[in-house]
Amino acid sequence: MSVQIRAGATIDAAAPRALFRTSLVGVFWASEYAVSRDRRRFYFLEPVPSQQDSLHVITRWDGEGT
Repeated sequence: MSVQIRAGATIDAAAPRALFRTSLVGVFWASEYAVSRDRRRFYFLEPVPSQQDSLHVITRWDGEGT
């Protein structure tokens, strides 16, 4: 979120607005994003679409133990 601030004799704040959309759900915010040291970039953990790939485990592939 971003808020425009005008400082003078009083401080006026405009309505907040979204900077960009993310898939953050708010449960673990501290671990789901990071800000670069120069504060110019945001890094987000984004979920990867689930895939139904198979995992094949090959045992004794080198012939040992037989």
